[in-house]
Amino acid sequence: MIEINNLHFTYHQKSENPKKALNGISLSIKEGEFVTIIGQNGSGKTTLAKHLNVILSPTKGTVLIDGINTQEEEVWEIRKKVGMVFQNPDNQIICSTVRSDIAFGPENLGIDRVEIEKRVNESLRLLELNDFQNYPPYMLSEGLKQKVAIASVLAMETKYIIFDEPTSMLDPSGKKEVFELIINLRKKRDVTIIYITHIMKEVLKSDRVIVMSEGKVVLDNSPNKIFSKLEILRSLALDVPIIPDIVYRLRKRGISIPQQIITTQELINCLTQ
Repeated sequence: MIEINNLHFTYHQKSENPKKALNGISLSIKEGEFVTIIGQNGSGKTTLAKHLNVILSPTKGTVLIDGINTQEEEVWEIRKKVGMVFQNPDNQIICSTVRSDIAFGPENLGIDRVEIEKRVNESLRLLELNDFQNYPPYMLSEGLKQKVAIASVLAMETKYIIFDEPTSMLDPSGKKEVFELIINLRKKRDVTIIYITHIMKEVLKSDRVIVMSEGKVVLDNSPNKIFSKLEILRSLALDVPIIPDIVYRLRKRGISIPQQIITTQELINCLTQ
């Protein structure tokens, strides 16, 4: 379990213009959950995520990963548990071939060579990258690069994987492919997913949604309940998926319909009863 208690973080603390990015966040994430974090740019989403694998350390408060305090110099123990896929895959691809890049993480964790080969082969298979394993990453499309970045984290076999807007730089077909891959990954691997996105239709697939604004948690609930709070979401300048928007408009016109409908099939079932 991930436990965050009264977490504060300030950038440039010693400068004349410190910037408070997180302001008293407390929450927990259970093993096996698919948690999506949404919010406008500057809301603190990525700053929060970077505390989970010790890229950043709290100004105040604590972050516990399976009971390990991230401030107690257990960096490698935590990074064995928490992997992160960044928005731009070029920021984490560093080796000369796809295969060597996937092997890089386990090598740095001191994993046995035979086990590394097993993990690399499995990651190549799951991400359908076997045909590209000897390619230099710079020759790949953005979608394939992102798959390599995901494969690199999978090979580390972490319990928790953070995806920081992994589809934002992709074209529509690439977005769909990578997101479906992440959904299938959860079915094939017993992992906890923390997913940061601006794409509201992706949010609907999660178990739980955390809405952030100005370094604070504003809402924390299931997608159905989050998207029944349309006025709050719009006040935070967040988009709303089409089905919750239709439900909202129908209710405004006096049509009796459950507020927590979020899928097309749910809406069809409701309207045809």
